[in-house]
Amino acid sequence: MVNVVFLHPDLGIGGAERLVVDAALALRSKGCKLPTSIFGYFHAVCAYIRMVYVALCLIFSGLEFDVVFCDQVSACIPVIRLARRKKKVLFYCHFPDQLLTARSSFLKRLYRAPVDRLEEANTGMADCVVVNSQFTAGVFKRTFESLSSVQTDVLYPSLNFSTFDTEPAELGGLIPTEKSFVFLSINRYERKKNCVLYTPSNEHFGIVPVEAMYMHCPVIAVNSGGPLESIADGETGFLCDPQPACFAEAMEKFVKDPGQRQGMGEAGRDRVLKRFSVDSFSERLYQYICKLTE
Repeated sequence: MVNVVFLHPDLGIGGAERLVVDAALALRSKGCKLPTSIFGYFHAVCAYIRMVYVALCLIFSGLEFDVVFCDQVSACIPVIRLARRKKKVLFYCHFPDQLLTARSSFLKRLYRAPVDRLEEANTGMADCVVVNSQFTAGVFKRTFESLSSVQTDVLYPSLNFSTFDTEPAELGGLIPTEKSFVFLSINRYERKKNCVLYTPSNEHFGIVPVEAMYMHCPVIAVNSGGPLESIADGETGFLCDPQPACFAEAMEKFVKDPGQRQGMGEAGRDRVLKRFSVDSFSERLYQYICKLTE
């Protein structure tokens, strides 16, 4: 039995956090043992210091483990190397952390410089690096120039189909029944998501299009980032330039030809079943873990 420990900076409400939970459940289904807490500090807040602290607690706890799965913050990796018996580390890169913050002032750039260098060095210490899309793999190579020799395999996030196969509770008039067409936008509420009809430009992966396609809904998204890999343009939805006129044109196609919705909806569900199932995700992740422990 392989003992796997998960280190994650926080458990919020986004796609990255959901992937960590899915990954833990996937490995547990394969027979791996996953401790749920380390002295109660497993759910540490998102901060480098706290990740290092959790890693130290893990080392000195006496808990036996073979592989550490960590993501977002790589600061814990060199600490794991301090363990008496060498441990393997799998790092899941959703997106380079240094690209998720603005450098609007000289002081901010000065502050981030050593942090960015540490992120690159720490990430390079992982035994295995996987990313959530081909887009992120390219960004990883361009951002971490010194890690050009590091192989980054793509492990797409999966969708827990059972969550979507149950009938929803009464919506209480949330969806207007008198409307012929309803266009829905779902995103986490934050500035970079733009919170209009389309998923963000250069989205790292984006789980919402996959969820929508599983529910037989065509998707209109920006033609960049993860949606380029999850959506088949013209088959399961439309990929458009991030301009109002482009999205209006795509929306108009569904209005003028309502039959497209059903055809694209069926194609979208088939695509999700083939490419983003929990079984596929579980098997590939388990293979990475097994290779690390050979």
